[in-house]
Amino acid sequence: MKKLSILALLAVSMSVVACQPKKENKEPDDSLKDDEVQVRLPANMNENVGGYDVRLRFDDAFFKEDAKNFNQELALLSLGNTFTTASADLIEAFYGRLQFDTNIKYTGYVDDPTEDSIGYSFAHKKIDDSDLIAISIRGFNYGKEWSNNFLVGETGNHEGFQARSNEIYSDLKNEIEFHNYQNVKLWITGYSRGGGISNVLSHQILSSNEIDVAQEDMYVYTFEAPRGLSEENAVAYPNVHNIINNADLVTYLAPEQYGLYRCGVDVQIYSASSNLSRLLYDFDKDIVLPEFTPNANYANEQECIAWMINEITKELDTSDPDNAASTAHTRVDYVNNYQTGIRYMMGLFFSLNSSTTNKIMENLNGLDATGMFMLLGDDGIYNFLKPILDEDNVNYNDEDLKANCAVMTKFLRNNLVLLMGTLMDNSGMDNLKRILYMHAPEAEYVLLKDLKIY
Repeated sequence: MKKLSILALLAVSMSVVACQPKKENKEPDDSLKDDEVQVRLPANMNENVGGYDVRLRFDDAFFKEDAKNFNQELALLSLGNTFTTASADLIEAFYGRLQFDTNIKYTGYVDDPTEDSIGYSFAHKKIDDSDLIAISIRGFNYGKEWSNNFLVGETGNHEGFQARSNEIYSDLKNEIEFHNYQNVKLWITGYSRGGGISNVLSHQILSSNEIDVAQEDMYVYTFEAPRGLSEENAVAYPNVHNIINNADLVTYLAPEQYGLYRCGVDVQIYSASSNLSRLLYDFDKDIVLPEFTPNANYANEQECIAWMINEITKELDTSDPDNAASTAHTRVDYVNNYQTGIRYMMGLFFSLNSSTTNKIMENLNGLDATGMFMLLGDDGIYNFLKPILDEDNVNYNDEDLKANCAVMTKFLRNNLVLLMGTLMDNSGMDNLKRILYMHAPEAEYVLLKDLKIY
């Protein structure tokens, strides 16, 4: 059996899904063609590289076509756009190369991210008699904002995503009015959390008459977007293209059991016939995609994800008070039993500096069987984390830490079959790692680039 503790497994999972890019950047290559832009693709699958320089084609003609028609080159350019959202400098260089105006508006890039902040930018370019506004929503390097993903709310749209969408929507409306933009076209992009908020924002714009833009002039490309809209708002807008790897766990969250969906049209870029291992090898020979091993619970990645979600949200006998306090079967159950605690722990984890998170990982991996067992005991997680946080002078409220560690303990105990059973043998660990890798930018890029459009 591979030596990896339960919480270490979760920490690795969160790190991969968070898509935190390396800080290494390079100057653009002087050999770029006039219609090419170079972007830095974050490296999540190979920890020995800082990123990958990829070249993408741009053309104003992309925004003269009907937005309802999927454009693979615009999709790739939009994906490149999402990679730049890690910093204002990258955003400025990207739009500068595309000859957008120099007065780019940034929001959320000065102060450190908080539990409920959002990073986004507006850029403008005149194309013939139209004003094109690009809206890129941060999906990389967003730290504590990660906890906002878990602010689901009891009813309606995803509470966290909708609140951030409201902020961007209001700002966009003011931006259009202030500059008196005419014949408005919109280009909206986002990856992961940024994709989820982009999806909610797209519905908000298209379902309102306050921003005058036709569907054929609103180019929306989201990538690996989680679900954030109620069923009644999940309108199949033909101009909203959600690029989806259907073996990526993130795209199944929040689960349909909670009544959340995406608007627009999902463009599936992965299937059983996709030779992803070969595509990744051709991209970087040091990337090794774990093989998937079927078992009695699931035959492929999609069934494995469904099995995991069903395990976590399984229906319990709520006549038992302990079960009632532990179930995540419905959206209300999740909010009542886990939302606050999981938000707190995710916010704490992603606000720590790298030396503290490395120390946590090292200590977790150093636990023996007895230590792992104690970790799931009363106050086990709290007693494990507190000395590390204190040693590194992390500022926290002790009462809040203890209470929210108890919530995580309850969650882990309720899913012991999932965490210590099928997923903890060699093939199960490889299966989980493979699914987590499916959210990585490298997989997204090579699959989208290889996509055959007929």
